[in-house]
Amino acid sequence: FLEEELGDKYSFAHHRFSDTLVEVVKECRLPITRENLQKCSPALRGAYGYDVLANSVKARVFESQADIITMDGIRWKDADVPVLRILPNNFLVYVTAPIEIRYERAKLRSMQSGRTSYSGEGDSFEKFLREEKAITEVEIPDIAKSADFKIDNSGTFEDLRSQVRQFIIEKLKIKP
Repeated sequence: FLEEELGDKYSFAHHRFSDTLVEVVKECRLPITRENLQKCSPALRGAYGYDVLANSVKARVFESQADIITMDGIRWKDADVPVLRILPNNFLVYVTAPIEIRYERAKLRSMQSGRTSYSGEGDSFEKFLREEKAITEVEIPDIAKSADFKIDNSGTFEDLRSQVRQFIIEKLKIKP
């Protein structure tokens, strides 16, 4: 949305903390599922240090020439949040929605991406609930407490756009 609102004035780059995980899982010829990504993260952290994924994202950010960089998927308050906070003009934005809405959207993204399932074991709500308790998810509520801005993504597409515009005006101090 930032790019849609400001793309004619600024250049953009988007990095996900899961980008490295996706690359590793792909190279292992495994399906890109939520469960596989959740397994890969602690394995890499255990083998290469708690901040291995954060350092990967940090390197991508520092290599970028974009005016505005978004980082998505912060999961570890001990590693990911400090990487965000060392960047100039940083903002932690917490985007949330009720679990039922997130489940339906995960199923929709899976269908749109051509995956048979978001999890690899069917699209059951019970499976989704179990995955919400994975080690990669448990710190999110604590991370949310330190957010500079909160977006409630439970409404319409226009509701979401409106909140993004509010963020642009309040935090970026830009008139879209």
